[in-house]
Amino acid sequence: KLCMHLSEVGSLKTLHLYCNTESEWPSLDGLSKLHHVTELKLSGRALRMLPPDFPPNLSRLSLKYTELEDDPMPVLEKLGQLSFLKLEDAWGEPHRMVISRHGFHQLKFLVLNDLYALYEMKVDKGALPQLRCLRIKDCRRLNKLPEELKHISTLDRLELVDMPEYFISRLDADMVSSVPNLRIFDLPKE
Repeated sequence: KLCMHLSEVGSLKTLHLYCNTESEWPSLDGLSKLHHVTELKLSGRALRMLPPDFPPNLSRLSLKYTELEDDPMPVLEKLGQLSFLKLEDAWGEPHRMVISRHGFHQLKFLVLNDLYALYEMKVDKGALPQLRCLRIKDCRRLNKLPEELKHISTLDRLELVDMPEYFISRLDADMVSSVPNLRIFDLPKE
């Protein structure tokens, strides 16, 4: 019912839904009816599965404080208008993310912050053809960057923030030299 009522608000462009309980999320069926929404943020620990559909004109998506049970990339990479994706403060699965060939054909910015369980990221050849900026922050279990990143000619900025020394030491020299703006730094501890 929520999405049906929201679809009647023709001027709604940005939507942030936050669930602050440990109980299950209410149904998000009907997000595809929100034709005017271009920016969506879902945050809440009980979000264990992606919604069954998304707004058709979605260009910015942020998922925060989630406990997704499966790799979200096979679903998210099919969002045709998506240019910005941020995954932040995720607990539990997935341990592995795979971006398939031709995945995210419009994505320009990918931000992975505090994905505590992520240990492997795979990018197939032909994926992320428009990617300009990749930011990875505090993904402590991630072993290394995907080899295919060095073949993405549009990648202009790579930011690695609060990543462990073993990760930094495994950076591929060809990849480092192919990215014009590489920033590796640690944020001050609070």
